[in-house]
Amino acid sequence: MGNVKEILRRTPPPILYHYTTQQGLLGIISDKEIWASHTQYLNDVREFRHALDLVKEEISAMKSEAATNELSRKCLTAMEESVLSGLESINVCVCSFSERGDVLSQWRAYGGATL
Repeated sequence: MGNVKEILRRTPPPILYHYTTQQGLLGIISDKEIWASHTQYLNDVREFRHALDLVKEEISAMKSEAATNELSRKCLTAMEESVLSGLESINVCVCSFSERGDVLSQWRAYGGATL
């Protein structure tokens, strides 16, 4: 997957897709908004945990780079110990998009039942 810096350097694709039901699409069009879901309601909680792991890796790398800067190291350690330890309990919401516009498994999971 890559580290945080690599991920943030990526150029976004020109088109992103959002899998939803017909009712969801009509809601997006009529209300001009896309709703996000709380991370505790994700189909796979590993997705959010993976994001947390990436952040922890980045903080660890930053601590290594700041080995001689005492203030930076203390700040990063505080983030590691306090902020990240309780992050799963705060109100974090996500919305998912895909670079691929026609994936059967995504339609099955998010497109709703067919008649």
